[in-house]
Amino acid sequence: MFLGIKAPIEKETLDSTVTSKTTSENENFTNFYHEHRLPPWQNNMISYKFYNQEMDGDNVFTGGSRIEDKVGCAFVHFRIEIKVESRKIRLRDGATVFMAEVVAMKEGV
Repeated sequence: MFLGIKAPIEKETLDSTVTSKTTSENENFTNFYHEHRLPPWQNNMISYKFYNQEMDGDNVFTGGSRIEDKVGCAFVHFRIEIKVESRKIRLRDGATVFMAEVVAMKEGV
């Protein structure tokens, strides 16, 4: 079989396999075990303009992270593009990244 003929046949077989794995007889059932990624051009993207718009008043940026066993968080507070306050906080070793994010938000506000 020539490669030019074999490739479309295999692609058609693969497409039908993916379709059969992602559908079910029950229309109300979604099978998340066989999800597949959308191509980048089919994703709904938020425009850069949305992220880059100027905000009036105060801006507080927060973050929490974990590196090996060390957990910490930080925040920075800006008012009219002038840094008002910033702080780094070290949390106990058993803390989670979620806890670090919450502490950063609590302290930043």
